Amino acid sequence: MQLPPMSSTSVPTTPSAPEDASGSSPEEQLSVFFNVAGLYQKIVVQDGWFVGDLIKFMAKISAELHPHADVPECNAIRNNQTRKFVALADPATRALVHGNLYDLLYVEKAAASSTTSALPLALHDEIQVVFYNNPLGITIKPVGDGTYVVATKKKELNCYRRLTPGMQVVSIGPASLTGMDFREFHTTMVNSEFPLTAVFRATTESIEIGNNNNVVSSASSTAAGDDGQAKQPHPEATSSSAPESPQE
Repeated sequence: MQLPPMSSTSVPTTPSAPEDASGSSPEEQLSVFFNVAGLYQKIVVQDGWFVGDLIKFMAKISAELHPHADVPECNAIRNNQTRKFVALADPATRALVHGNLYDLLYVEKAAASSTTSALPLALHDEIQVVFYNNPLGITIKPVGDGTYVVATKKKELNCYRRLTPGMQVVSIGPASLTGMDFREFHTTMVNSEFPLTAVFRATTESIEIGNNNNVVSSASSTAAGDDGQAKQPHPEATSSSAPESPQE
């Protein structure tokens, strides 16, 4: 299986993994790869773990790597090869396949049974989001006066629940975007090093969009409830997650 490049920065040593009480040799251990919002991590699965425990484990890794940034919120795990979702309540050693890559996702249909820990944003509140590779997964466009906003119509990185269309992009890495023309912005993106921290600021538009999304998501979760299976767009539907170059 060909995996994306994984740097020592984006793939830390697995922190505080439980001791393997089974006494199995390394050759017998079940190890899998996980991807959440571009962060790739190899994890050795321990006896007694459930599939859902991996979501908590990856959240811990993300928080330890970047303690001031928003932690991806996920409620589903999908096999990257088969595109099939794995039941979170199943024992991990039986449900996961050795060496396979799994995507940690946030899916609206599964949101009814999940809890949202992130607090809503007030006007001018700022959040940090860490991007681990390019394309970023969002569209950024200029709106005049050297101001840039998130313009993704349907949020691709929906595991970042507070990242909403209409938010102002304050900075990309060490570069402030305020007053920056598009040519300079393009150069900044081309020369960016990853992991890359971006700062976003809530605007009146983004708050309204966020509130509307919450209402729609709540209604969809109530109306769904047919088979309880989390669904995600076909990979081709999300292949345009690159930050589309805004027109000059």
